[in-house]
Amino acid sequence: YQSFIAALDKEFDVFDLISFLRGRNIEAAISNVAIHTQPYYARKYRLKIRDFKNSLWAYRHCVALPFHTRMRRGDFVYIASALRDYAAGKRPRIKRR
Repeated sequence: YQSFIAALDKEFDVFDLISFLRGRNIEAAISNVAIHTQPYYARKYRLKIRDFKNSLWAYRHCVALPFHTRMRRGDFVYIASALRDYAAGKRPRIKRR
């Protein structure tokens, strides 16, 4: 299996998108984990959330979409349709903190 990595515009929430896609039986995930945001490493190496801005940006804005040899054209069409629905606002709104 491989992943197709997509970067989202600022207006979209990567965690909300992943939840939305999973609700449509599309396996999606965070494309990378910004290790400096993990409590163990942050404490051990005295890292601050803004120490690695590019890694933090990728963590917050990139999603890994399914991409493998068993996918058929219909799978790609289904995923693209779900992404269009999400972008068009056909999703539950998340509450901002």
